[in-house]
Amino acid sequence: ICFVPRESFLKVLAEDNAFHQRVTKALCKDLGVMESKLTDATQKSIRERLAFTLLKLSETYGIDGNEGEKINIVLTREEIAGIVGTATETVIRLLSEFKKDELIDFEGKKIIVIDKKGLARLSDFYG
Repeated sequence: ICFVPRESFLKVLAEDNAFHQRVTKALCKDLGVMESKLTDATQKSIRERLAFTLLKLSETYGIDGNEGEKINIVLTREEIAGIVGTATETVIRLLSEFKKDELIDFEGKKIIVIDKKGLARLSDFYG
């Protein structure tokens, strides 16, 4: 990890206008992304956030299988609850409902996404 002294950084910002503009654009972009995520997290229901989380996990860690896309990472229900921002019991209940609705299935502790379009509709993030 690199540390740049404040004085040196501010001096470069003041002297190099192009660098200053790039840093400002990058910060504005990151701030916009953070604002969007925060808005989504506070305005979406837990059900929508869990569906979205499963989609993102599937995109990042998914491997194709016979029945659907297996999320090739084991997360405890507590860890999923932490990501979604809810109680573990709520995640357990919602995962059971998603299974009953044939959106997901389980293989041991791993989650298999069966119906990505259904999760996307449910998540209300993709329209």
